[in-house]
Amino acid sequence: MKTLALTVARTPILGRLALMIYRASLASRYMMAPVVNLFKWLVKSKETTNLTYDLEQSNKLYLAALIADVMGLRFEQICGYIQELEEDKELNQHLQNAIKKSDYAFMADHNIYYGRRLGWYAIVRALKPKVVIETGVDKGLGACILAAALKRNKAEGNEGHYMGQILIRSRLLIVRSLQGEWNNFVWRFDRVLKTPRCSD
Repeated sequence: MKTLALTVARTPILGRLALMIYRASLASRYMMAPVVNLFKWLVKSKETTNLTYDLEQSNKLYLAALIADVMGLRFEQICGYIQELEEDKELNQHLQNAIKKSDYAFMADHNIYYGRRLGWYAIVRALKPKVVIETGVDKGLGACILAAALKRNKAEGNEGHYMGQILIRSRLLIVRSLQGEWNNFVWRFDRVLKTPRCSD
């Protein structure tokens, strides 16, 4: 069978066609999974900006290890902060309610995925800063997470405040709710006057 395949492959026209089919089958093994995931995402998600995503457990462990190493803290401590955020039912409910009340709820997902923001939370919980400044606030998910970290810090006797710089076209899905319920932790949001340009 192998000899026959090699014979066909060496045939000028038929061989070229057979080789293309074989190579296409090789490529499809790598291409099909992303395409399938794309269609799943199109059906399940409504987001158009600052896409949210979940992290695999191994990713969370690597993230915790990185933060612990950089900050000189115990790995278990950072893992504890990450778990703390994931189990924060009050915050999750706050986010759900804020999304439902937003004018932009039609383009927001109701499943809350923190993704890289797990790291933000862990860093604020570990450092216990007096002020946290976030530049480029869009929907406000990160703002809520940072405020939640500050809220827990205050409960432990370490008060801090949040300041956010809002993008011109910010959808403010969640930001407005922070200025009400969590006003003690949020100083203000400053709107950017013009979009900064990146230079090479």
